[in-house]
Amino acid sequence: VVLDSTLSAATGFDTPANGSGTVSFLMAAPNDSPAAVSALNDMWDAPAGFYMNMHTVAAPGGLIRGQVRAAENVTMSVNMLTSNENPPIAGLDANAVSAVQIDLLRDASGAATHAACFWLVIYASQASR
Repeated sequence: VVLDSTLSAATGFDTPANGSGTVSFLMAAPNDSPAAVSALNDMWDAPAGFYMNMHTVAAPGGLIRGQVRAAENVTMSVNMLTSNENPPIAGLDANAVSAVQIDLLRDASGAATHAACFWLVIYASQASR
């Protein structure tokens, strides 16, 4: 499966034999790449000018495509610590900076039609047992 957009393409995604599945792609915009930062800024300001297209081996010209549109979203942070476990885990020092993002799309009448929840966990563990 190849996932592309107006910004760039990503390859190497596997899908189950039944052809259904979930694809997740993170595009980082490093601060030493003004073009990437500018492109993501443009998407933020005018999402309708961007699209996503999914290509497969069976449909190399594209299987599904859609225009990007603005979503309501909220991002919440989570501070994860070994000491927060109940009971705490002896001999382990682990922590994570985490975020939960919920996105919601509405139709023209304002009714919610789609939602997605993304979890990001960046962790470190120092096992001493």
